Amino acid sequence: MQPTIIHVRTSGSDSSGDLRKEIVENLVMKHGFIDLNVNDLIRDESERLTELGTEFLAMVSAGKVISADMIVKMLRRNIYSGHDERIKYLLTGFPDVIEQVKEFEDNCAEITAIIYASADGTKVEVKSQNLQNFNIDSLF
Repeated sequence: MQPTIIHVRTSGSDSSGDLRKEIVENLVMKHGFIDLNVNDLIRDESERLTELGTEFLAMVSAGKVISADMIVKMLRRNIYSGHDERIKYLLTGFPDVIEQVKEFEDNCAEITAIIYASADGTKVEVKSQNLQNFNIDSLF
């Protein structure tokens, strides 16, 4: 069974960040979604000094950006680990550009929908399209 993946995006303003947090908390608490905050997952991997976390630390120390394929590898392990019966996930902090979407959808799972918290913090748009055909930013 394919997991349900909802990508939660914001415009980057403080108010939309607060709205994103509220959306994530609501979907986790009331609807049983698992929050896959990529930045938190990278930090956790690095702190636990897992094999992937050690690679993350080495890349950051060398002044390199963590590649999409490494992030997708980490996400894939979290999504398909088998230790949790739930198959509903919120994806935050990734992907940011269409190449990352393609990497994620080709090697992990299809993104089911996007929830976009607008800059004014009052509006949420849900987009449900095959994201490989579009640049995420152009959808909004």
